[in-house]
Amino acid sequence: MDSQKTNHLEWIKIKESVWIHRSFGEFGGQIYSANGLVVLTNKGVVVIDTPWTESQTEELFTDIQSKFQKEVLYGIVTHAHDDRMAGVSLFQKRNIPIYSTSLTAKLAKEKGFGKTNPILDIQTRLAAGNQWIEVFYPGHGHSIDNIVVWLPDTGILFGGCLVKSFDAKDLGNTKEANLAEWENSLKRVLTRYPDAEVVVPGHGDWGKLDLLRHTIRLLVAANH
Repeated sequence: MDSQKTNHLEWIKIKESVWIHRSFGEFGGQIYSANGLVVLTNKGVVVIDTPWTESQTEELFTDIQSKFQKEVLYGIVTHAHDDRMAGVSLFQKRNIPIYSTSLTAKLAKEKGFGKTNPILDIQTRLAAGNQWIEVFYPGHGHSIDNIVVWLPDTGILFGGCLVKSFDAKDLGNTKEANLAEWENSLKRVLTRYPDAEVVVPGHGDWGKLDLLRHTIRLLVAANH
């Protein structure tokens, strides 16, 4: 993939009110894509995870304005890695609140990823105009702080990097993963959101709840 490609965002529509913003970054000398969400409401948009770089986050703000003519209400980050948080400082510059759990806030500070507002331990349901957004911490997995985001109005579950796409042949970056607990965390998500119609992984194409079962199969293989 050429570097031109990596500087630009891709937009993928899941439903009228929910889009994937797809950014690109380098890991181990290879280019990968990363998914975040933009949720449209009657009051503005909510951004789930920033793009992988600051320049792609600048583009995110420009695109939201031109595509949707809406302001960003707030952002949510699902764990303290750069493919989720690289653009946090740009939210701060614009005085847009960006929320995380206290564990993610602590890890982000240690890694120099910018400051988030750690409300998501206590406030797990957030209003966004005419919609609701729910966050759930299932336990350790891809990272010790990974959360998932549930959009009850559209039946969309953002699994983030806890969940692998169907074309994933392995678990990807497991440097901070807990391979022993990951499966239990996925099972908690399956139990809590059995009605999810769409599941969006951190990388790759979206699918259904089968993605969680696929990730469990990858874990079983990795743990044997």
